[in-house]
Amino acid sequence: MSALPEAVSIGLASAHYLAAAGDRRALSLALASGGRRSEPARLCLEAAIAQHDADLDRCVALFRRALFAAEGQEKAYVTDLLAPIFVTQNRLDEAEALLEVDYRHSEFEAARLALKAVCLARRGEVSAARALRRAIERMDCSHSILIASRVAQRLALSCFYSHDYEEALNHSDRCGPLYASIGADRLAAGAYSVSYIIHHTVTGDILEARRFAELITSAAQRGGDTSYVVLGLAAQYEIAAEMADEKRLLALRALLRREARPELYKERFAARLADFVPFAWSGDFGAFRSGIVVVADALATTFGMKSLCLALESLALLAMDDRENAARTARRALHLAGQKPAASDSAFERRYRRLGRALAAVACLLLGDRIRGKRALATKDAQSSLESSALEAVAQGGGWTRAPQRIRGYARIVEAARRSVRKHVTHPLLTTSELAVLRSFADGMTVAQIARDSGRSVHTVRNHTASAMQKLRARDRLAAVAQARRNGLL
Repeated sequence: MSALPEAVSIGLASAHYLAAAGDRRALSLALASGGRRSEPARLCLEAAIAQHDADLDRCVALFRRALFAAEGQEKAYVTDLLAPIFVTQNRLDEAEALLEVDYRHSEFEAARLALKAVCLARRGEVSAARALRRAIERMDCSHSILIASRVAQRLALSCFYSHDYEEALNHSDRCGPLYASIGADRLAAGAYSVSYIIHHTVTGDILEARRFAELITSAAQRGGDTSYVVLGLAAQYEIAAEMADEKRLLALRALLRREARPELYKERFAARLADFVPFAWSGDFGAFRSGIVVVADALATTFGMKSLCLALESLALLAMDDRENAARTARRALHLAGQKPAASDSAFERRYRRLGRALAAVACLLLGDRIRGKRALATKDAQSSLESSALEAVAQGGGWTRAPQRIRGYARIVEAARRSVRKHVTHPLLTTSELAVLRSFADGMTVAQIARDSGRSVHTVRNHTASAMQKLRARDRLAAVAQARRNGLL
């Protein structure tokens, strides 16, 4: 293992490069070398190590001290390291206060403006963000691969928050190879995270999202960045829950527990949901509901998050035969999902609203409130329509494995709730034989096939059918099957 020479002089420019692109080992060697270094350089190196170790409070405190200790144009080096952390933490006021100061350092001008474009997009000022991006794209960043990469990544983030997703992917695809060319694994992990988010929340390509989540983890592991390792594992964990991949979910849960350190980035709402999904799959809806309520109280900060939690809770209540509260909760979920979206809403927020609306709608269907459920499922958005129709099919008796991979975990919850509803429902008007005949009709069988398979005569099957139709007030066999489904019998 090579080491830095014993007497390496490290200035703020070198410390900036190491803090941005170096792995933890390189940072530690730089600190351990016997060479001279400025106080701001030392503080930046220590802050970067704290950032790798996911100690956010120490990281920010050290960068603040470095900024105070730096003089003149050198402050631009520290700002370029500290401001992105504030942006990631959604501390936009603090980030913009740093970025408003122009230290007249031409090398960092494009990078500074690119971060301002990210802040504008996150605030919903999309037109201003787009105009600033056009100006940045005309600037020359060829003097530094590192700066060119950082500008491309920030442009990708600004595009993402402006909902210009194709453009975001183009910028993200550019900066990944640039980072790889200088061995900046930690920064490559950040670039991969943009592509992961877009595929997860926008394109719906769950397999591509999983691939980028795996790339985040492997790049972060090479770079020694604990925070991004946890981020990548948590992303894979969420995807495993959404794909209903129980074996992978349990394996990733064990990995996350071994990596039990505070995340540098904000608590992941979907990962906490994933903790409780297996309870619903197994039919333990009491435990599932308790977990969802905890997540809703602690982490659901947006209409979409709250809508999704309420929709899942309504399915749990329905499975527990608390139909009155289930109906009330489903209506609240639909109300929140239907709130007017803001231009600043993230792709995650829009996805949570889609899922909350669809799951609350199928809860209404299972409750027999078909008008409300059907109205909520009607959507002009192609991706939302596919998810809604798939969940509706499961609510009506289809298997969860037929749902698109990206929502199979939710489809499995719907199927488990539907099975629980059947167990609770009793209908004094229908006999066991009448129910058996209706289930056979629902499976597409004819009177003759039912008679043959059940050992009864055709006349007996027809009598059971007529009796069931009369009791359900249905005009024909199809109507009887439909009414039985509305009553939760099928």
